[in-house]
Amino acid sequence: MKIRHCIKKRISIFVVVLLFVISCSGNDMLPVTEEQALSEKPARNIPFDTVDLSTWSMALGVNYNEQLQFINFNDLRRAKTTWVRGFIDFFQLYDSTKGLHSDERIKDYLSLQKEGYKTILNIKWNFRERNESLPAENSTDFKAYMIFLNKLLEQVWYSTDLLVIGNEPFIETKVAERDQRVVDFYKAVARVVMQFRDGHPDRDVPIFVGAFNNLYEETWQTAAVNSLLSFVEEEPGIAGIDIHIHHSEMEHIPAALSFVSNRIRENQKIIVTEFSLMKYWKSHLTDAVSETFAMAWQIDPAWKNYQYIDYALKHPRPMSEWYAFLKNSHWFESRKHYLHEAYTLMTGNPRFLVATYAIRQSFPYNQDFKSTSDPWILNGLFANRTIEQDTLLKQTQFNYSFMDNFIEFQK
Repeated sequence: MKIRHCIKKRISIFVVVLLFVISCSGNDMLPVTEEQALSEKPARNIPFDTVDLSTWSMALGVNYNEQLQFINFNDLRRAKTTWVRGFIDFFQLYDSTKGLHSDERIKDYLSLQKEGYKTILNIKWNFRERNESLPAENSTDFKAYMIFLNKLLEQVWYSTDLLVIGNEPFIETKVAERDQRVVDFYKAVARVVMQFRDGHPDRDVPIFVGAFNNLYEETWQTAAVNSLLSFVEEEPGIAGIDIHIHHSEMEHIPAALSFVSNRIRENQKIIVTEFSLMKYWKSHLTDAVSETFAMAWQIDPAWKNYQYIDYALKHPRPMSEWYAFLKNSHWFESRKHYLHEAYTLMTGNPRFLVATYAIRQSFPYNQDFKSTSDPWILNGLFANRTIEQDTLLKQTQFNYSFMDNFIEFQK
């Protein structure tokens, strides 16, 4: 009797264990790797189809671009921002010998939500820089890239509010391949990301496609661009599009927004993760520096603007000097309220959701700034390269004018 009782007891335990195992998914039964353990986050219990972007408030945030390793919470507090955007270079991570969990940019990015910020992440596929052709969907390279993409998504998914499949798809593809091949690749990536989202129903992340560039110019409104926009419109799993507006005239902003507004669904949104007057600034690089400024600060009056900028990059200036340079430059002073004007134009479009503006200056330390250089460094909210650091407070100084307009729109 004791033997029979023991056997029955063991059978009962075995049945309970078997039922538990059957109820588990295949992935749950596999050993948890170090990367999986690091990427686990608490469930939010939000079905993937319940995020209603129409209830979200329009917002203006900051953009770190590729410089996520320079996230500075003191700077973010001073800017009073809620939204932070950056991009991850897929191939930079794919080629790295380091694990994803040890990458400095990812670690700093993951810290943003913990500090209460909302996040936008673009995934950059720079095939042009690699001199690599776009891989076909069923190719060996594509499959290898998608395996790694899933690992990357496991790291960032639970720390991301909006995800963009791409950074600048058409610019970052070989010129000869900026056709249906671009469309096919990004559609295939979108399907992989949506499949990943379906496998993580506890955390919805609205998925965007982009960014589309220069859409205020007819030459960029190509058949391939329209084909990718058609995919966005027809795919219910896509929340909207991302566009970049680096321009010279203010009417370019509503022109770009209008072009895409007519090509997406009413319930889809537009985000603008990069915008600036870079092209306008560039048209004035060969102008002579202001005579008033040159005399007051003992600057060579024969210098052109690009020469002074090069000087400031190599020898950061006192804040008052850099401010005087821009204030006495009519081409800059007349546009010092650019952020107010640009954001007002964006919010006039009902499809608009969020825009992000450059927070800091970036330029190689071992490179001359030339008359042909793209003057991105004039855009930053903070002048971390051209102005000396505040030695008393040990913090980066504001760039001239822009921060007041930026803070004006923070809620």
